[in-house]
Amino acid sequence: MNTRNPLSVATHPLHAFRVRRFAGAILPLIALAFIVLVNPSTASACAQSGHAWFDYTQQGATFVNRGGAIWLSAAGVKGKVQFTFRGPSGGAFVYTTGSANGNCVVNQELFPINFIPDTYTLTASFQDGNTDRQVIDAYAGTLTIQEPPSTPPGSASCGQPAHVFLVGNTVRTGGTITAGGVVFPRTFSQIRLKHSVTKNLVASFYLPPAASNCVENQRLLTINLQPGDYIIRADFIDASNVLHNDNIGTLTVTP
Repeated sequence: MNTRNPLSVATHPLHAFRVRRFAGAILPLIALAFIVLVNPSTASACAQSGHAWFDYTQQGATFVNRGGAIWLSAAGVKGKVQFTFRGPSGGAFVYTTGSANGNCVVNQELFPINFIPDTYTLTASFQDGNTDRQVIDAYAGTLTIQEPPSTPPGSASCGQPAHVFLVGNTVRTGGTITAGGVVFPRTFSQIRLKHSVTKNLVASFYLPPAASNCVENQRLLTINLQPGDYIIRADFIDASNVLHNDNIGTLTVTP
């Protein structure tokens, strides 16, 4: 025999109607909250807002010599970044980077500087990684380019032929290698690494100015390059006041 109270709360028709109406109202809200939480398009895709910039290759530098290089970078972006260099004359040069990685970062790219010495304004155009908004000509910095140091007068007695060198010819990616040189007093040498296949400039280093005995203090160079073979070139001034641009060997970078 069924002894259940026909008017109990659990089975009363009015209560059942209220339960159905409540469920009908709350379920769409739960579904919407779930979509907001799991739908990537509604969440920030990048850890920071989109921006781009440049760095001099030498820490603390305020200019780059013509023939040198700078680093170009960006973060919080999607796809490629277009940098524009604008000089006082009104001319412009455009360079497009590689694509941003999964963290919305365009890894540093070494850009060779062969412009006429002057002050240039850098702007960058890119797609913001969080809003998908296309940013046009955002300020990315002011670049100062100078002529390389003029050749000093006279000659010097260095006691040995002028030269620039690396200690060893093999290094692991992220490792260090020692560099040094014997050059005209109070001048400094520049070491440039080029990919052996593409011949593209991939790294540039300056050594400390030489002392009165022509010796440049040795410096540890950090090699953050992909495994492969690289051509080493050096720019320096010898004891007879002659500017050199010499091939000084090859460097093998291993994993």
